[in-house]
Amino acid sequence: MDIRLVADTARVGFVFNKIGITPEACSSWFLPRIVNMGTALEWIYSGDLISAKELTRKGFANQQLDGASLLDKAYEMAARISSHSQVAVALTRQMMYRNAALPHPIGAHEVDSLAIFYASRTSGKEGVSAFLEKRKANFDDHASADMPPFYPWW
Repeated sequence: MDIRLVADTARVGFVFNKIGITPEACSSWFLPRIVNMGTALEWIYSGDLISAKELTRKGFANQQLDGASLLDKAYEMAARISSHSQVAVALTRQMMYRNAALPHPIGAHEVDSLAIFYASRTSGKEGVSAFLEKRKANFDDHASADMPPFYPWW
C-alpha cells in the first residue's frame, strides 16, 4: 500500500504476538520503514488496536477521512495517478523503494539518470510537449509492455 487512507473510525492492530504467532505479510520489513523502528516494535509487541488518529499522526496513514468520503477520495487519487505515464509511475515506484535502501546516493543518481534519459525519448516527449502547448498529455505507454531495457536493473 503505497498510499494509505483510513476512515476516522478505523483501528489497526498488529496482533501477531498476542495470539502466539510472529509478524507476517512482510510487515516486519514494511512497518519499521513506514513509522520507525520504535513505533513498529511498540505496536507489534503490544498487539494494541491503534486509532485512525494515531495511525495518521505516526505516518502509517497518509490521510484520515470520514467513512462516507473515503472511497470517493481513493477514486480521486487513483484517477489523478492513472492519468500519468504508466511507465513513469511504475519506474518511480521501483526507484523510490530501491533507491531509498541504497547505502550511498550515487547509486540512486545513476538510476535516476538512466530513467530520465529513457523518459526524455518516450513519454517525457509527450509530457513536455503537452505542458508547453498547455494541453492534457496523451500518454500511450504501458507498464506491461514498454518498460526500459535497463529495468529491472537488479
